[in-house]
Amino acid sequence: MIGVFLAGAAVGLGIHLLSQGLFPPRPTLADRVHRLLDATPQRREPEPERPRGLQARVERRLGGLLVGLFATAGADPRSRARQQDLRITGMRVESLMAEKAMLGLTGAAFPLVLAGGLSLGDLHPSLPLVLGGSAFLGAAGFILPDAILRQRARNRRKSFRYALSAFLDMVSISLAGGGLVQGSMQDAVAVGRGWAFDEFRRPLGATRTTGHPPWEDLGRLGDELGVPELEELAASLALAGAEGARVRQSLMAKAESLRQRRMTDAEGEANQASEKMVLPLVLLGLGFLLFLGYPALSRVLGGF
Repeated sequence: MIGVFLAGAAVGLGIHLLSQGLFPPRPTLADRVHRLLDATPQRREPEPERPRGLQARVERRLGGLLVGLFATAGADPRSRARQQDLRITGMRVESLMAEKAMLGLTGAAFPLVLAGGLSLGDLHPSLPLVLGGSAFLGAAGFILPDAILRQRARNRRKSFRYALSAFLDMVSISLAGGGLVQGSMQDAVAVGRGWAFDEFRRPLGATRTTGHPPWEDLGRLGDELGVPELEELAASLALAGAEGARVRQSLMAKAESLRQRRMTDAEGEANQASEKMVLPLVLLGLGFLLFLGYPALSRVLGGF
């Protein structure tokens, strides 16, 4: 009996931790407002922490082993889309593969441990059920880090687009004041703060030593991060520099298109949130009707 209680407590704790990891609590509006009010111009978004010590050694060895095994089998884990997601999130492919292996092994071992705990309480689940659950949870744990990586990369790209829109606005203002293209870009990245502007500084700083046009390095940065808007901006700037088109109008048009896309995305997210509330409201209404009608229905049925 004690084994059954312990197994139930372990299952409940595991479900709670998994739900907290997959669906973390969202900050309230008050927390967001206080965070904006307390922010200073020097504040930067924290970069992803690098693992150290034993964790770093395990990830390096286990992840490197898995990368080599997948490459030998012909399934290279360094695909183009995954490399872009890893680049924008600041994660290494060895860390990702090690996380996939650890979660896969944990998921596969969980039903076995649970079955062992139940067997202590004279409960013996069927072997096919245990093996099937182990295979399912192992596969789910192996796939879950990829989904989390894609979601993180999607959020980082959204934040990067916001910064790109602000960057283009500042460049347009500087060009309106009579500045040159490269000087206006340097002034804009000097004013901006955050990880996105740090990404802008790297290619723009390299142009001082290489002498290449800044839009070429920005195009390569957009290809590395998987941000097509930045590649389109580089192409439009290259066209403006080659054919004498108006650079300022081109930048302002691109900034306007980014703002329109942000508004469209915000409206789409708001509509999705509204649609998600339909089912809870319907269930709430059905429960209310059941609560009101149950006494009368029970009295009518009781009269027969």
